Amino acid sequence: MIGEDVTLSCLYITGAPARVSWLKHYMVNGSYVDENKIAFVTTLKVFVDSIAFTRDLNYSDDPSSRLAICFENLFASQCL
Repeated sequence: MIGEDVTLSCLYITGAPARVSWLKHYMVNGSYVDENKIAFVTTLKVFVDSIAFTRDLNYSDDPSSRLAICFENLFASQCL
């Protein structure tokens, strides 16, 4: 996957409009968080739709980085 284009997709069902974000967590000095426990993270894409789909994302960064998806609406928020 490193250095190649990848396609990320996620289908979700919700009764309320939701904001969906693809995130990349990365390490700085061997840690995913700073001294205040704040995560080192970059937002890759944000969607407000029922299908969170992004294509041709070149994943050529540090192999220790991790991808996550976060859902938010009026009632809850969750990152996976």
